[in-house]
Amino acid sequence: MLDADNVSSINAFNYLFSHLENLIVINFNYTSTIEKYIENAKCINIHGHLSDNIDDIIFGYNANSEETAKLRKMNDNNLLKNLKSYNYKNSDKYDLIKNILRDRHLTHEVWVIGHSCGYSDKVLLKEILEYPTVRTIRVFYHNNFSDLINKVVQIENITDDKIVTPKIKNKMETLLIPQANSDYDHLETIDRFLDLKFSS
Repeated sequence: MLDADNVSSINAFNYLFSHLENLIVINFNYTSTIEKYIENAKCINIHGHLSDNIDDIIFGYNANSEETAKLRKMNDNNLLKNLKSYNYKNSDKYDLIKNILRDRHLTHEVWVIGHSCGYSDKVLLKEILEYPTVRTIRVFYHNNFSDLINKVVQIENITDDKIVTPKIKNKMETLLIPQANSDYDHLETIDRFLDLKFSS
């Protein structure tokens, strides 16, 4: 079994995040791996953490309002107990995210790193990405351009593409996700990315 606390950090990630301020990380993972890279961020483990009591970890399906309504009509609460929207009421994490997004004095840039943008988190992702205070979305990709396209298509499948697609930056304005086994120096690419990001 992989021990997340003993995973070595990736220098390129450390380098990237050390140049950023006012970070808020919404971690969909159950581990503390992200904390190896980001010391200057508020981290919200939306689904809980492996070290939490099992009752505090959120598993299940993120049903939209129509799907939830169909399940309610079956008049069996057991069908609803594994819906993430109900389990988010077990902590204040969902409310924290909504309060951050609601602050009209701030605008947000969302970086999608390592999330498939699939259906399991569709309701929360839709809410975040469509929020008016989110102005820019950068989708970091794995291996090649087709991974970026796949993630963009997934995002369009779970959101209103008329609202979200114009926010998504092109490949030249995002990054290949640094990997532990990378055999190249990613720092020059990160420098170019940061220069472009902060000059726009």
